[in-house]
Amino acid sequence: MASKSKRKCSEDRVEVFDDRKPLQMSHMHHDFILENIIGDQMVACPYRTTGCEVVLQLQLLSSHVKSCDFNPSNQPEFIRRSVLSSAENTPSPSHDDLDLQDMMPSPGKPSLMLRLFKSDNRRETGAWKDVTDFETVLKVGMALRWRGFVLRRLRNVSLRSVTLMLIFGVIFTNEYLVYWVQSLRWPALPVQSRDTNEEVVVLLVSDPQLIGIQDEHGFPIGTITRWDSDRFLRKTFSLAYSYARPDVVVFLGDLMDEGSKATRSEYESYLSRFHSIFYPIRDSKVVYVPGDNDIGGEGVDFRTPFKISRFERHFANLTGVVSAFFIDFLMLDFRSQYDSPVEKKHAFTEMAHQLKAPIRVVVNHESVISKMKMLVYPMLKLVQPNLIFSGHWHESFHYVCETCLSSNEDMDHWPVHLRDLRNLHSFTDVDFTNLLAVNEVMVPTCSYRMGTTTMGYGVAVFKRSGSMQYSILWLPSRYLQLYVYLGAMLTLPFVVCLLYIFIFVDRPHHRWQR
Repeated sequence: MASKSKRKCSEDRVEVFDDRKPLQMSHMHHDFILENIIGDQMVACPYRTTGCEVVLQLQLLSSHVKSCDFNPSNQPEFIRRSVLSSAENTPSPSHDDLDLQDMMPSPGKPSLMLRLFKSDNRRETGAWKDVTDFETVLKVGMALRWRGFVLRRLRNVSLRSVTLMLIFGVIFTNEYLVYWVQSLRWPALPVQSRDTNEEVVVLLVSDPQLIGIQDEHGFPIGTITRWDSDRFLRKTFSLAYSYARPDVVVFLGDLMDEGSKATRSEYESYLSRFHSIFYPIRDSKVVYVPGDNDIGGEGVDFRTPFKISRFERHFANLTGVVSAFFIDFLMLDFRSQYDSPVEKKHAFTEMAHQLKAPIRVVVNHESVISKMKMLVYPMLKLVQPNLIFSGHWHESFHYVCETCLSSNEDMDHWPVHLRDLRNLHSFTDVDFTNLLAVNEVMVPTCSYRMGTTTMGYGVAVFKRSGSMQYSILWLPSRYLQLYVYLGAMLTLPFVVCLLYIFIFVDRPHHRWQR
Protein backbone atom coordinates (compact mmCIF):
# COMPACT_ATOMS: atom_id res chain seq x y z
CA MET A 1 0.00 0.00 0.00
CA ALA A 2 2.90 2.32 0.84
CA SER A 3 4.63 1.62 -2.48
CA LYS A 4 1.44 2.37 -4.38
CA SER A 5 1.10 5.72 -2.63
CA LYS A 6 4.70 6.53 -3.51
CA ARG A 7 4.09 5.79 -7.19
CA LYS A 8 1.01 7.92 -7.15
CA CYS A 9 3.06 10.76 -5.59
CA SER A 10 5.63 10.52 -8.38
CA GLU A 11 2.97 10.40 -11.08
CA ASP A 12 1.20 13.40 -9.60
CA ARG A 13 4.40 15.42 -9.64
CA VAL A 14 5.14 14.56 -13.26
CA GLU A 15 1.59 15.34 -14.28
CA VAL A 16 1.64 18.72 -12.55
CA PHE A 17 5.05 19.61 -14.03
CA ASP A 18 4.32 18.46 -17.59
CA ASP A 19 0.79 19.73 -18.03
CA ARG A 20 1.32 23.10 -16.34
CA LYS A 21 -2.45 23.23 -15.84
CA PRO A 22 -3.97 25.54 -13.25
CA LEU A 23 -3.81 23.68 -9.98
CA GLN A 24 -6.97 23.08 -8.03
CA MET A 25 -6.73 22.79 -4.28
CA SER A 26 -8.47 19.43 -4.40
CA HIS A 27 -5.88 18.10 -6.88
CA MET A 28 -2.81 19.40 -5.05
CA HIS A 29 -0.79 16.59 -3.57
CA HIS A 30 0.31 17.01 0.02
CA ASP A 31 3.99 16.53 -0.93
CA PHE A 32 3.84 19.56 -3.21
CA ILE A 33 2.32 21.68 -0.46
CA LEU A 34 4.91 20.56 2.09
CA GLU A 35 7.74 21.26 -0.32
CA ASN A 36 6.57 24.73 -1.32
CA ILE A 37 4.90 25.83 1.90
CA ILE A 38 6.22 29.19 3.17
CA GLY A 39 4.05 30.02 6.14
CA ASP A 40 0.56 29.61 7.45
CA GLN A 41 -1.70 29.27 4.37
CA MET A 42 1.14 30.63 2.17
CA VAL A 43 2.69 28.71 -0.71
CA ALA A 44 5.37 29.43 -3.31
CA CYS A 45 4.77 29.35 -7.02
CA PRO A 46 5.51 25.89 -8.51
CA TYR A 47 7.79 27.63 -11.05
CA ARG A 48 10.15 29.09 -8.46
CA THR A 49 12.91 26.80 -9.75
CA THR A 50 12.85 28.74 -13.03
CA GLY A 51 12.90 32.18 -11.41
CA CYS A 52 9.46 33.05 -10.05
CA GLU A 53 9.57 34.63 -6.59
CA VAL A 54 5.84 34.92 -5.92
CA VAL A 55 4.55 33.76 -2.52
CA LEU A 56 0.80 33.99 -2.02
CA GLN A 57 -2.15 32.35 -0.31
CA LEU A 58 -2.97 28.82 -1.26
CA GLN A 59 -6.37 29.63 -2.73
CA LEU A 60 -4.83 32.23 -5.08
CA LEU A 61 -2.23 29.90 -6.52
CA SER A 62 -4.35 28.62 -9.40
CA SER A 63 -5.06 32.05 -10.87
CA HIS A 64 -1.41 33.04 -10.55
CA VAL A 65 -0.16 29.93 -12.37
CA LYS A 66 -2.21 30.83 -15.46
CA SER A 67 -0.45 34.20 -15.88
CA CYS A 68 2.98 33.35 -14.41
CA ASP A 69 5.76 34.67 -16.66
CA PHE A 70 7.83 31.60 -15.83
CA ASN A 71 5.14 29.14 -16.87
CA PRO A 72 6.57 27.30 -19.91
CA SER A 73 3.11 27.33 -21.46
CA ASN A 74 3.40 31.12 -21.71
CA GLN A 75 6.86 30.98 -23.31
CA PRO A 76 8.19 29.91 -26.72
CA GLU A 77 8.62 26.23 -27.41
CA PHE A 78 12.43 26.26 -27.26
CA ILE A 79 12.47 27.83 -23.76
CA ARG A 80 9.82 25.39 -22.55
CA ARG A 81 11.87 22.43 -23.76
CA SER A 82 14.99 23.89 -22.14
CA VAL A 83 13.23 24.30 -18.79
CA LEU A 84 11.74 20.80 -18.89
CA SER A 85 15.04 19.22 -19.88
CA SER A 86 16.88 21.05 -17.07
CA ALA A 87 14.33 19.93 -14.53
CA GLU A 88 14.53 16.32 -15.69
CA ASN A 89 18.39 16.44 -15.73
CA THR A 90 18.49 15.76 -19.46
CA PRO A 91 20.66 17.54 -22.03
CA SER A 92 19.25 20.84 -23.21
CA PRO A 93 18.24 21.10 -26.89
CA SER A 94 20.94 22.36 -29.20
CA HIS A 95 20.76 25.57 -31.17
CA ASP A 96 19.93 23.56 -34.28
CA ASP A 97 16.64 22.51 -32.69
CA LEU A 98 15.60 26.06 -31.85
CA ASP A 99 13.06 27.73 -34.04
CA LEU A 100 13.75 31.43 -34.38
CA GLN A 101 10.09 31.98 -35.25
CA ASP A 102 9.26 31.12 -31.65
CA MET A 103 10.93 34.33 -30.57
CA MET A 104 9.33 36.56 -33.20
CA PRO A 105 6.37 38.69 -32.12
CA SER A 106 3.09 38.16 -33.90
CA PRO A 107 -0.32 39.90 -33.84
CA GLY A 108 -1.89 39.45 -30.46
CA LYS A 109 1.30 37.89 -29.13
CA PRO A 110 3.82 40.18 -27.34
CA SER A 111 7.50 39.71 -27.99
CA LEU A 112 9.57 37.39 -25.87
CA MET A 113 11.49 40.22 -24.20
CA LEU A 114 8.34 41.99 -23.09
CA ARG A 115 7.00 38.77 -21.67
CA LEU A 116 10.28 38.02 -19.89
CA PHE A 117 10.28 41.48 -18.33
CA LYS A 118 6.56 41.72 -17.84
CA SER A 119 6.96 42.07 -14.10
CA ASP A 120 10.02 44.34 -14.27
CA ASN A 121 9.41 47.90 -13.11
CA ARG A 122 11.85 49.24 -15.69
CA ARG A 123 9.54 48.36 -18.58
CA GLU A 124 7.91 51.80 -18.22
CA THR A 125 11.17 53.68 -18.70
CA GLY A 126 11.66 52.44 -22.24
CA ALA A 127 14.92 50.74 -21.31
CA TRP A 128 13.64 47.41 -22.63
CA LYS A 129 12.86 47.10 -26.31
CA ASP A 130 11.63 44.26 -28.45
CA VAL A 131 14.62 42.17 -29.42
CA THR A 132 14.43 39.26 -31.84
CA ASP A 133 18.13 38.38 -32.02
CA PHE A 134 18.59 34.91 -30.56
CA GLU A 135 21.92 35.60 -28.84
CA THR A 136 20.58 38.74 -27.19
CA VAL A 137 17.45 36.97 -26.00
CA LEU A 138 19.51 34.12 -24.63
CA LYS A 139 21.91 36.41 -22.76
CA VAL A 140 19.16 38.51 -21.24
CA GLY A 141 17.20 35.41 -20.32
CA MET A 142 20.21 33.97 -18.53
CA ALA A 143 20.80 37.30 -16.77
CA LEU A 144 17.20 37.26 -15.59
CA ARG A 145 17.57 33.76 -14.23
CA TRP A 146 20.82 34.69 -12.48
CA ARG A 147 19.13 37.72 -10.96
CA GLY A 148 16.40 35.56 -9.54
CA PHE A 149 18.97 33.03 -8.34
CA VAL A 150 21.01 35.69 -6.50
CA LEU A 151 17.96 37.24 -4.87
CA ARG A 152 16.73 33.84 -3.73
CA ARG A 153 20.15 33.05 -2.29
CA LEU A 154 20.27 36.37 -0.46
CA ARG A 155 16.86 35.73 1.02
CA ASN A 156 17.92 32.30 2.14
CA VAL A 157 20.70 33.68 4.35
CA SER A 158 20.25 35.46 7.63
CA LEU A 159 20.92 39.12 8.28
CA ARG A 160 23.66 38.08 10.67
CA SER A 161 25.48 36.24 7.88
CA VAL A 162 25.27 39.25 5.56
CA THR A 163 26.62 41.51 8.31
CA LEU A 164 29.53 39.18 8.95
CA MET A 165 30.28 39.04 5.22
CA LEU A 166 30.38 42.85 5.06
CA ILE A 167 32.76 43.01 8.01
CA PHE A 168 34.95 40.32 6.48
CA GLY A 169 34.97 42.18 3.15
CA VAL A 170 36.20 45.41 4.78
CA ILE A 171 38.94 43.60 6.70
CA PHE A 172 40.06 41.57 3.69
CA THR A 173 40.20 44.69 1.51
CA ASN A 174 42.16 46.74 4.06
CA GLU A 175 44.58 44.07 5.22
CA TYR A 176 45.27 42.10 2.04
CA LEU A 177 43.72 43.40 -1.17
CA VAL A 178 45.01 46.98 -0.83
CA TYR A 179 48.63 45.83 -0.45
CA TRP A 180 48.39 43.43 -3.36
CA VAL A 181 46.86 46.07 -5.65
CA GLN A 182 49.51 48.61 -4.59
CA SER A 183 52.31 46.17 -5.42
CA LEU A 184 50.83 45.77 -8.91
CA ARG A 185 51.34 49.51 -9.45
CA TRP A 186 55.08 49.30 -8.86
CA PRO A 187 57.16 49.72 -12.05
CA ALA A 188 58.72 46.70 -13.69
CA LEU A 189 62.21 46.02 -12.39
CA PRO A 190 64.75 46.87 -15.16
CA VAL A 191 66.80 43.72 -14.68
CA GLN A 192 67.81 41.42 -17.50
CA SER A 193 70.10 38.60 -16.41
CA ARG A 194 70.43 38.95 -12.61
CA ASP A 195 74.14 38.40 -13.11
CA THR A 196 75.80 40.09 -10.12
CA ASN A 197 78.94 40.59 -12.16
CA GLU A 198 77.04 42.97 -14.42
CA GLU A 199 74.13 44.35 -12.36
CA VAL A 200 73.26 44.54 -8.67
CA VAL A 201 69.85 45.24 -7.13
CA VAL A 202 69.85 47.24 -3.88
CA LEU A 203 66.81 47.66 -1.62
CA LEU A 204 66.93 50.79 0.57
CA VAL A 205 65.12 50.96 3.92
CA SER A 206 65.05 54.35 5.62
CA ASP A 207 63.77 55.29 9.08
CA PRO A 208 61.58 52.30 10.01
CA GLN A 209 61.74 53.57 13.62
CA LEU A 210 60.14 50.70 15.49
CA ILE A 211 57.73 52.23 18.00
CA GLY A 212 59.05 52.06 21.55
CA ILE A 213 57.52 51.74 25.00
CA GLN A 214 58.55 54.85 26.90
CA ASP A 215 57.03 57.48 24.60
CA GLU A 216 53.95 55.45 23.66
CA HIS A 217 50.64 55.06 25.48
CA GLY A 218 50.24 52.32 28.03
CA PHE A 219 48.25 49.11 27.75
CA PRO A 220 46.18 48.41 25.72
CA ILE A 221 46.59 51.35 23.29
CA GLY A 222 50.37 51.14 23.18
CA THR A 223 50.29 47.41 22.59
CA ILE A 224 47.84 47.79 19.71
CA THR A 225 49.75 50.65 18.04
CA ARG A 226 53.07 48.79 18.23
CA TRP A 227 51.46 45.65 16.84
CA ASP A 228 49.82 47.54 13.98
CA SER A 229 52.99 49.45 13.07
CA ASP A 230 55.11 46.28 13.14
CA ARG A 231 52.56 44.44 11.05
CA PHE A 232 52.54 47.22 8.44
CA LEU A 233 56.35 47.15 8.20
CA ARG A 234 56.49 43.36 8.03
CA LYS A 235 53.86 43.11 5.32
CA THR A 236 55.21 45.92 3.13
CA PHE A 237 58.86 44.87 3.46
CA SER A 238 57.96 41.32 2.54
CA LEU A 239 56.22 42.56 -0.62
CA ALA A 240 59.12 44.87 -1.51
CA TYR A 241 61.66 42.12 -0.93
CA SER A 242 59.69 39.65 -3.05
CA TYR A 243 59.41 42.26 -5.80
CA ALA A 244 63.10 43.25 -5.91
CA ARG A 245 64.81 40.05 -4.72
CA PRO A 246 67.74 42.33 -3.80
CA ASP A 247 71.39 41.38 -3.71
CA VAL A 248 72.04 44.05 -1.06
CA VAL A 249 69.76 45.59 1.58
CA VAL A 250 70.80 48.96 3.05
CA PHE A 251 69.28 50.37 6.26
CA LEU A 252 69.78 54.14 6.38
CA GLY A 253 69.45 54.68 10.12
CA ASP A 254 66.79 55.21 12.78
CA LEU A 255 66.08 51.51 13.00
CA MET A 256 64.37 52.05 16.37
CA ASP A 257 62.49 55.05 17.69
CA GLU A 258 63.87 54.71 21.22
CA GLY A 259 67.08 52.78 20.59
CA SER A 260 69.33 55.39 22.17
CA LYS A 261 67.44 55.55 25.49
CA ALA A 262 66.07 52.03 25.80
CA THR A 263 66.85 49.93 28.85
CA ARG A 264 68.56 46.59 28.42
CA SER A 265 65.32 44.60 28.43
CA GLU A 266 63.58 47.10 26.14
CA TYR A 267 66.47 47.02 23.68
CA GLU A 268 66.36 43.24 23.57
CA SER A 269 62.63 43.33 22.81
CA TYR A 270 63.18 45.95 20.08
CA LEU A 271 65.93 43.83 18.58
CA SER A 272 63.69 40.76 18.55
CA ARG A 273 60.90 42.72 16.87
CA PHE A 274 63.32 44.12 14.29
CA HIS A 275 64.50 40.68 13.20
CA SER A 276 60.92 39.33 13.12
CA ILE A 277 59.88 42.18 10.81
CA PHE A 278 62.85 42.16 8.43
CA TYR A 279 63.47 38.42 8.50
CA PRO A 280 64.01 38.05 4.70
CA ILE A 281 67.33 39.95 4.91
CA ARG A 282 69.10 36.79 6.03
CA ASP A 283 69.33 35.83 2.35
CA SER A 284 71.02 39.09 1.25
CA LYS A 285 74.08 41.12 2.10
CA VAL A 286 73.10 43.81 4.60
CA VAL A 287 74.55 47.25 5.32
CA TYR A 288 73.50 49.00 8.56
CA VAL A 289 73.85 52.75 9.13
CA PRO A 290 73.06 54.21 12.59
CA GLY A 291 70.73 57.14 13.09
CA ASP A 292 70.30 59.65 15.87
CA ASN A 293 67.45 57.59 17.35
CA ASP A 294 69.73 54.54 17.49
CA ILE A 295 72.80 55.99 19.21
CA GLY A 296 71.84 59.59 20.05
CA GLY A 297 73.29 62.76 18.63
CA GLU A 298 70.26 65.00 18.21
CA GLY A 299 69.32 67.70 20.70
CA VAL A 300 70.02 66.73 24.30
CA ASP A 301 70.19 63.03 23.42
CA PHE A 302 73.98 62.81 23.40
CA ARG A 303 76.05 59.96 22.07
CA THR A 304 77.83 57.78 24.60
CA PRO A 305 80.33 54.92 24.24
CA PHE A 306 77.71 52.57 25.69
CA LYS A 307 75.14 53.41 23.01
CA ILE A 308 77.71 53.10 20.23
CA SER A 309 79.08 49.77 21.45
CA ARG A 310 75.57 48.35 21.86
CA PHE A 311 74.69 49.23 18.27
CA GLU A 312 77.96 47.88 16.90
CA ARG A 313 77.55 44.66 18.87
CA HIS A 314 74.11 43.90 17.42
CA PHE A 315 74.38 45.48 13.95
CA ALA A 316 77.62 46.87 12.48
CA ASN A 317 80.44 49.37 12.99
CA LEU A 318 79.60 53.02 12.63
CA THR A 319 82.22 53.59 9.94
CA GLY A 320 83.90 51.35 7.40
CA VAL A 321 83.73 49.95 3.90
CA VAL A 322 81.43 47.10 2.86
CA SER A 323 82.27 45.57 -0.52
CA ALA A 324 79.43 43.92 -2.42
CA PHE A 325 80.17 42.64 -5.92
CA PHE A 326 81.41 45.66 -7.93
CA ILE A 327 80.23 48.30 -5.40
CA ASP A 328 81.98 49.71 -2.32
CA PHE A 329 79.56 51.04 0.30
CA LEU A 330 81.17 53.68 2.52
CA MET A 331 79.64 54.14 5.98
CA LEU A 332 80.87 57.60 6.95
CA ASP A 333 78.65 58.41 9.96
CA PHE A 334 78.93 62.03 8.88
CA ARG A 335 77.37 64.74 11.07
CA SER A 336 78.29 68.22 9.95
CA GLN A 337 77.34 70.00 13.18
CA TYR A 338 79.06 67.72 15.68
CA ASP A 339 82.04 65.99 14.06
CA SER A 340 85.59 67.26 14.29
CA PRO A 341 86.96 67.95 10.77
CA VAL A 342 90.42 66.69 11.76
CA GLU A 343 89.16 63.37 13.16
CA LYS A 344 86.84 62.79 10.22
CA LYS A 345 89.54 63.61 7.70
CA HIS A 346 91.78 60.97 9.24
CA ALA A 347 88.97 58.36 9.15
CA PHE A 348 88.07 59.22 5.55
CA THR A 349 91.71 58.91 4.50
CA GLU A 350 91.89 55.39 5.91
CA MET A 351 88.68 54.39 4.14
CA ALA A 352 89.88 55.87 0.86
CA HIS A 353 92.78 53.39 0.86
CA GLN A 354 90.31 50.47 1.12
CA LEU A 355 88.30 51.43 -1.97
CA LYS A 356 88.84 49.03 -4.88
CA ALA A 357 85.47 48.65 -6.63
CA PRO A 358 84.64 50.69 -9.75
CA ILE A 359 81.50 52.21 -8.14
CA ARG A 360 81.61 54.01 -4.79
CA VAL A 361 78.43 54.68 -2.84
CA VAL A 362 78.29 56.65 0.40
CA VAL A 363 75.49 55.62 2.79
CA ASN A 364 74.74 58.10 5.55
CA HIS A 365 71.77 58.88 7.75
CA GLU A 366 71.89 62.65 7.32
CA SER A 367 72.05 64.48 4.01
CA VAL A 368 75.56 65.35 2.83
CA ILE A 369 75.78 67.65 -0.19
CA SER A 370 72.86 69.78 0.97
CA LYS A 371 75.24 71.14 3.64
CA MET A 372 77.65 74.02 3.17
CA LYS A 373 80.62 73.36 0.92
CA MET A 374 83.22 74.11 3.59
CA LEU A 375 81.85 71.21 5.68
CA VAL A 376 81.61 68.47 3.04
CA TYR A 377 84.01 69.36 0.22
CA PRO A 378 87.17 67.98 1.93
CA MET A 379 85.43 64.67 2.61
CA LEU A 380 84.09 64.36 -0.93
CA LYS A 381 87.50 65.06 -2.45
CA LEU A 382 89.03 62.24 -0.39
CA VAL A 383 86.55 59.44 -1.15
CA GLN A 384 85.22 60.76 -4.51
CA PRO A 385 81.85 58.94 -4.40
CA ASN A 386 79.69 58.33 -7.44
CA LEU A 387 76.50 58.39 -5.38
CA ILE A 388 75.20 59.15 -1.88
CA PHE A 389 72.16 57.58 -0.20
CA SER A 390 70.66 59.34 2.83
CA GLY A 391 67.49 59.44 4.92
CA HIS A 392 66.56 61.31 8.10
CA TRP A 393 64.07 63.79 6.62
CA HIS A 394 61.47 61.15 5.65
CA GLU A 395 61.09 62.73 2.21
CA SER A 396 62.21 61.81 -1.30
CA PHE A 397 64.59 64.15 -3.14
CA HIS A 398 67.45 63.99 -5.61
CA TYR A 399 70.37 66.38 -5.16
CA VAL A 400 72.50 66.90 -8.27
CA CYS A 401 75.88 68.64 -8.28
CA GLU A 402 77.64 68.55 -11.66
CA THR A 403 80.99 70.01 -10.47
CA CYS A 404 81.20 69.10 -6.79
CA LEU A 405 84.47 67.20 -7.27
CA SER A 406 86.19 69.86 -9.33
CA SER A 407 89.31 71.69 -8.11
CA ASN A 408 87.39 74.89 -7.57
CA GLU A 409 87.93 75.60 -3.88
CA ASP A 410 85.76 78.70 -3.87
CA MET A 411 83.52 78.11 -0.86
CA ASP A 412 80.73 80.12 -2.46
CA HIS A 413 80.67 77.92 -5.56
CA TRP A 414 78.42 74.98 -4.69
CA PRO A 415 75.97 74.40 -7.60
CA VAL A 416 73.61 71.88 -6.01
CA HIS A 417 70.23 71.44 -7.70
CA LEU A 418 67.21 69.83 -6.08
CA ARG A 419 64.81 67.47 -7.84
CA ASP A 420 61.55 66.42 -6.21
CA LEU A 421 60.93 62.66 -6.35
CA ARG A 422 57.67 62.56 -4.41
CA ASN A 423 55.75 61.87 -7.63
CA LEU A 424 58.21 59.36 -9.04
CA HIS A 425 56.39 56.27 -10.35
CA SER A 426 58.97 54.93 -12.78
CA PHE A 427 62.72 54.36 -12.86
CA THR A 428 64.96 57.38 -13.28
CA ASP A 429 68.49 57.13 -14.68
CA VAL A 430 71.63 58.37 -12.95
CA ASP A 431 74.85 58.47 -14.98
CA PHE A 432 78.24 57.98 -13.31
CA THR A 433 80.38 58.79 -16.34
CA ASN A 434 80.81 62.42 -15.23
CA LEU A 435 83.68 62.04 -12.76
CA LEU A 436 83.17 65.54 -11.36
CA ALA A 437 79.49 65.05 -10.51
CA VAL A 438 77.98 63.79 -7.28
CA ASN A 439 74.35 62.65 -6.93
CA GLU A 440 72.59 62.23 -3.61
CA VAL A 441 69.28 60.37 -3.33
CA MET A 442 67.23 60.91 -0.18
CA VAL A 443 65.07 57.86 0.55
CA PRO A 444 61.62 58.32 2.18
CA THR A 445 60.58 56.64 5.39
CA CYS A 446 58.81 53.29 5.26
CA SER A 447 56.85 53.84 8.49
CA TYR A 448 53.42 55.46 8.56
CA ARG A 449 54.09 56.74 12.10
CA MET A 450 56.50 59.45 10.94
CA GLY A 451 53.78 61.97 10.11
CA THR A 452 54.25 61.94 6.33
CA THR A 453 51.61 61.16 3.74
CA THR A 454 54.00 59.23 1.49
CA MET A 455 56.02 56.18 2.51
CA GLY A 456 58.05 53.79 0.46
CA TYR A 457 61.18 51.73 -0.10
CA GLY A 458 63.92 52.76 -2.48
CA VAL A 459 65.15 50.30 -5.09
CA ALA A 460 68.28 50.84 -7.18
CA VAL A 461 69.69 48.77 -10.04
CA PHE A 462 73.43 49.36 -10.55
CA LYS A 463 75.07 48.57 -13.87
CA ARG A 464 78.75 47.76 -13.97
CA SER A 465 79.04 49.95 -17.06
CA GLY A 466 78.59 53.04 -14.85
CA SER A 467 74.93 53.87 -14.35
CA MET A 468 72.05 53.37 -11.94
CA GLN A 469 68.28 53.22 -12.26
CA TYR A 470 66.32 54.27 -9.20
CA SER A 471 62.66 54.21 -8.21
CA ILE A 472 60.46 54.21 -5.13
CA LEU A 473 58.07 51.44 -4.14
CA TRP A 474 55.26 53.55 -2.74
CA LEU A 475 53.15 52.08 0.04
CA PRO A 476 49.41 52.45 0.75
CA SER A 477 48.28 54.99 3.32
CA ARG A 478 47.71 53.18 6.58
CA TYR A 479 45.91 56.16 8.08
CA LEU A 480 43.43 56.06 5.21
CA GLN A 481 42.81 52.39 5.96
CA LEU A 482 42.21 53.20 9.63
CA TYR A 483 39.74 55.91 8.58
CA VAL A 484 37.96 53.31 6.44
CA TYR A 485 37.60 51.14 9.54
CA LEU A 486 36.17 54.09 11.44
CA GLY A 487 33.76 54.91 8.62
CA ALA A 488 32.68 51.28 8.38
CA MET A 489 31.94 51.20 12.11
CA LEU A 490 29.77 54.31 11.80
CA THR A 491 27.91 53.33 8.62
CA LEU A 492 27.49 49.60 9.20
CA PRO A 493 24.27 49.95 11.26
CA PHE A 494 22.77 52.13 8.50
CA VAL A 495 23.76 49.63 5.79
CA VAL A 496 22.33 46.74 7.79
CA CYS A 497 19.04 48.61 8.16
CA LEU A 498 18.87 49.18 4.40
CA LEU A 499 19.53 45.50 3.74
CA TYR A 500 16.82 44.55 6.18
CA ILE A 501 14.31 46.89 4.51
CA PHE A 502 14.99 46.06 0.86
CA ILE A 503 15.91 42.37 1.04
CA PHE A 504 14.74 40.79 4.26
CA VAL A 505 11.64 42.75 5.26
CA ASP A 506 9.23 40.67 3.15
CA ARG A 507 10.48 37.35 4.49
CA PRO A 508 8.08 35.35 6.66
CA HIS A 509 8.82 35.62 10.33
CA HIS A 510 9.62 31.97 10.88
CA ARG A 511 12.64 32.13 8.55
CA TRP A 512 14.43 34.50 10.89
CA GLN A 513 14.30 31.85 13.54
CA ARG A 514 16.04 29.17 11.52
